[in-house]
Amino acid sequence: MINTLQLVQANLTDPDQFEDFWMLLNEYACDIMGGGAPLTPEKKEQLRLKLPQIKDSYILIAYADGEPVGLANCFTSFSTFNAAPLLNIHDFVVKKNFRNMGIAVSMLKQIEQYSKEKGYCKLTLEVLEGNTRALELYKAFGFRSYELDPAMGKALFLDKKLY
Repeated sequence: MINTLQLVQANLTDPDQFEDFWMLLNEYACDIMGGGAPLTPEKKEQLRLKLPQIKDSYILIAYADGEPVGLANCFTSFSTFNAAPLLNIHDFVVKKNFRNMGIAVSMLKQIEQYSKEKGYCKLTLEVLEGNTRALELYKAFGFRSYELDPAMGKALFLDKKLY
């Protein structure tokens, strides 16, 4: 049972908030849904230096009774068809022993409110098709597969590793 849930827009130049961010991100990376391997100390240092410099990033940390339990790393992009910025939820995690307590929904509501205040036209995210619990959550919150014309099918997320 959670007595207090606090959602904080992280200031990653604050050493304590950065450590909370790092712990949650690394826990996510170690999960099969995050790749199943810990991040390196070199990545930690790169994130410490580079992430605070990313313009229009929105990093949200959820604290349950003072303990960091959830993380959302969001970055601004731009929709040319809407001629407006959008927010991509790039990483989203709630610690295993704090799931199904409404934390993820509270975080999504906060992200949506922030996005509306900033004038963003939409939220985007990606999810593994085997992550059925997350997929159900996102659909219940209103996320849908992207398509312009059903005859052409749904959009696919692709990537190409450069290093």
